[in-house]
Amino acid sequence: MSNLSPLLAAYRKHPSVLQLVQALGSKGLEARMYLKGLTGAQESFILAASVIQIEKMSCHLLIANSKEEAAYRLNDLEGLIPDQAVYFFPDSFKRPAFFDDLNPTQMLQRSELISKITGTSASEKTIIVTYPEAMFEKVVKPEVLNKS
Repeated sequence: MSNLSPLLAAYRKHPSVLQLVQALGSKGLEARMYLKGLTGAQESFILAASVIQIEKMSCHLLIANSKEEAAYRLNDLEGLIPDQAVYFFPDSFKRPAFFDDLNPTQMLQRSELISKITGTSASEKTIIVTYPEAMFEKVVKPEVLNKS
């Protein structure tokens, strides 16, 4: 990380990142941003620089275009900000379109993350990296689960 620290510090001072941080900070929980025109790990650097500076928001959600892109973003963020909680939210299936073929490890990851974020204190910053297929998968309501 030693050679990435100066680069991350430069991103933290960049006017566009400062503008993003200000916009996210002023809108609070209702903040939604769409970044485009970035290449390589720029998205990860901007997200890392922004998360470090934002005090109000405790949970950040990054939705990548695909599972592979989400894995790359997760790896980038874990390397850039190792002291932050960065989690991966996968889908439950081994193969797309084969909904009966579940992956127990990914199901456990999903369950643990949902438990973690519903029980997290407001002061703990959390970054969740996922992709559309994982987001669209339905989750059992806690009330229904408790009844079972």
